[in-house]
Order: sequence, then structure tokens, then C-alpha cells
Amino acid sequence: MLFPALSPPRDRRWRRSARPATSAALFFLLCAVTPLEAADYYVSGSGDDNNSGTSSNTAWKTIAKVNSRNYAAGDRIFFAGGETFTGNLYFGPAGAGTALSPVSVTSFGSGRATLNAGNGFGIYAYDNGGFSIWNLNLVGSGAATNTHDGISFYNDLPGDVKKAYLRIDQVDVSGFGGYGCLIGGANGASG
Repeated sequence: MLFPALSPPRDRRWRRSARPATSAALFFLLCAVTPLEAADYYVSGSGDDNNSGTSSNTAWKTIAKVNSRNYAAGDRIFFAGGETFTGNLYFGPAGAGTALSPVSVTSFGSGRATLNAGNGFGIYAYDNGGFSIWNLNLVGSGAATNTHDGISFYNDLPGDVKKAYLRIDQVDVSGFGGYGCLIGGANGASG
């Protein structure tokens, strides 16, 4: 015998098909808990908030529509480059990305998209983490009139909860009277 370690034992108690039902049940259980695929969402000045938003041809039009959804790990939100979108982008605690599969917010096409926050925050995430924000311009109405932050991530979850992963790259922030980028936490060691 060439590979005795790979041969089944000769003991009669060993049975080759001891648990075929268990194997089948495990297979179906694994299939049932497989996560859904991440989705891409597009926002364009020529879009329509009644569209699906899942391609550049069926883009949404407003930040308000982006705010109306919760996002999951790996989802990507693309704003049309060279265009300006008015509003304040908010991510609540109901949806988030992960360190390995963050929710991404960026531009598509030529140039950077501009998010015009007026007198509000540019991007605010509450009790949330797992984000990659890049290739955007965030503009407030000016430090004298806008007292908010350009980008703010704040966590006050009980139990010393640390939210994983935040990457901000190639983002210009201006016209905010608060901080350009603020990451904060409260409630023990949460943050």
C-alpha cells in the first residue's frame, strides 16, 4: 500500500456513508447564508431619483436619494465627475462596510464630483465604519456661515465598540467652519 495514512481504517465500525444527510444539509446551509453581492450606485445631474441607480444610464439625481438607502459591505456610490450635487451625505448606523469590503464613495467619469453642502456637513457617518471616500470635492458655504465639518465620523455606541476602517484619499474639503475631517467617539472607549 503506497499511502497507508490515506486508506480507511479496517475497523468495521467505520462506514463510508455514515452521514450523507448531514453533508447535504451543510451544503444547503452554506448556500443559504452566502451574502448577497455588493452593488454599484450612480448619481448624475441628468439622472432621475425614480431610476434604479445601478448604472450610469439609470443614475439617481440627488444626494437625498442616496441618503434614502442603507448600504452594505462592498457597495460603491459613484457621483458624476465634473458635476456639483447639493446636499449633505449621511450614513446612519443601519448599514456599513468592513475593513475588507468597505462602502466606497467616489467619482466616475472625468474629473471629481463636488458635493456642495451649503450650511451643513459634507459627509456625516454616525455609529458607522468601513468606508473609503476618495476623489471628491466637498464645499461648504464658508467658514463664517457654515459651522459644521466637511467629513465627520462619530461613534457613541455602548460597550467600547471600535468601528473598523476609514480611508480618505484625494478629497478636497473647503468652506467649513468646523473641521475639514473629524473622527470622534464617546461613551467609554468607543470610537
